[in-house]
Amino acid sequence: MSDYKISYANLCAIENSLTAIGNNLQAIDNNVEQVNDNVKIVYDELGALARDFHSFVQIQLRANALSKAQQRVIQIRQELEKRFGHYDIVRRTTTGILQADDLGIVKRNTISNATEELMISTPGYWLAPCLVALAAWINDQPELAERALKEGLKRNDEKTSLFFALICRRADRKSAALKWTRRYLADQDEENIDRKTVIVLDAFASGLLGPDTEGVVSEQIGEWLERLA
Repeated sequence: MSDYKISYANLCAIENSLTAIGNNLQAIDNNVEQVNDNVKIVYDELGALARDFHSFVQIQLRANALSKAQQRVIQIRQELEKRFGHYDIVRRTTTGILQADDLGIVKRNTISNATEELMISTPGYWLAPCLVALAAWINDQPELAERALKEGLKRNDEKTSLFFALICRRADRKSAALKWTRRYLADQDEENIDRKTVIVLDAFASGLLGPDTEGVVSEQIGEWLERLA
């Protein structure tokens, strides 16, 4: 009888222990589940952090690239200003000479001196000798005008021809304007006509350059058509 009671007591103790172990296992399982949830949250946060960091890196890379591009643009502009900034003075002087000649309020010697200074200060620029030729034309100096004109054509035949075509048309010398226009068009590629040439052709077709009674420009256009055919 005593042995039975001891066995029963032991079984109760074991049962209680197993119950406690079960409760502990359940608690552990709950804790593990909570840890898993926490780990998932951490992974999600790490993923979001990684995406934010990647986005930040991309933004920073683009900002650095933009900064370098801006610095390069500034450098290029400075180089262009250093090399060609004085060309703008020549272009503005061209407008000034034409206005001064129209108004007749500037001495011709002043115009000549100004163009000669530009010729010296802008070596290689095609417009400088053209201005000397224009000033010589205004001052009735044909020999100087011819020498300067040859230099302008040597530096840039196309631009010089178009420049004097417009100058002659402005002076209402339509025959000379058409001849310069012919020279300009002869320097173009009929298979690859740019917008500037289209404007010139449109001006001719509209009669703005004057009547082509001698067929000067028409002959050039005819040559184009023959080659294109």
